[in-house]
Amino acid sequence: MPSVTYQLTNDQIKDLKEMLCIDPKPIPYAHYRGRYKGHVITAYQSGKVLIQGKDPDTIVHSLAVFEKTPSKKTSSQVQHSSSLLSDQAQSIIGSDENGKGSYTGSLTVCAVYLGKDQREKVISLGVKDSKKLSDQTILQLSPKLREILLYSCIEITPHQYNQLHLNQNINEILAKSHHHVLSDLYQKVLSKHLPLDRLIVDQFLSQEKFMSLATPQQTAYKSILTCQVKAEDHYLAVACASIIAREAFLKSLKRLGQTYGVALPSGAGAAVDSHIAKLAQIHGLGILDQLTKMHFANTEKVKKLLG
Repeated sequence: MPSVTYQLTNDQIKDLKEMLCIDPKPIPYAHYRGRYKGHVITAYQSGKVLIQGKDPDTIVHSLAVFEKTPSKKTSSQVQHSSSLLSDQAQSIIGSDENGKGSYTGSLTVCAVYLGKDQREKVISLGVKDSKKLSDQTILQLSPKLREILLYSCIEITPHQYNQLHLNQNINEILAKSHHHVLSDLYQKVLSKHLPLDRLIVDQFLSQEKFMSLATPQQTAYKSILTCQVKAEDHYLAVACASIIAREAFLKSLKRLGQTYGVALPSGAGAAVDSHIAKLAQIHGLGILDQLTKMHFANTEKVKKLLG
């Protein structure tokens, strides 16, 4: 049976518990064992969390608690990792996404072109992976990056996401969105005759599967594309993309919340369920399609809160 293992903090383990259907039977050396979409998830007292089932990677991407947590790497993954300084002699397009683990808000995907002569400027701004920056810092930093870098960004609203998810899983939606922004930016770079050495994607699928979801027109960059585990930690271009994608996600939350006169929270915990249930009580269940990714387990929890 396929499985993946993550190391979580105590707070993350508590948040995860709220998202699962918990097995009442005690498990030796474990906080709990629960189920989510046909997968078994066991949280051990050591902090290790084991996800077992048909497609554990997809489950990880649909649970917000894992969004800020790197998985344990195999020795081959560590061997192929690069430091943020390793790409200093290269001009790179990097892409990353945000919002995939949040029940509320849009899914945003961004690609950024970083020329090797732009690295020092970007480093001086304090760029790092968006998950290591506060939202306030991101809202200040992202506009500066958008001023000096070529980029392409796509936002998939909750309603659009729910329509797409009727016939596609999250990884298919993500892959096609990455290809959309990569292809758009790739063409911009070519049209400006800028140097380009590599395309780096923050990996969520095998490279073969990722490329299988490209259109024929989007295979032009296949020979220079790499899917890299935790790419935002190793490539400045991907770190920049993660920041701009996060800004777009935060703006989507603000815009969607303003429609109903509220500050819309992000995440997939109990507090979010309670907030959405209160809105649904006022505006009806139709609001879920406008504000949330409805395939999340949170939808059933919201309905239970409504009685």
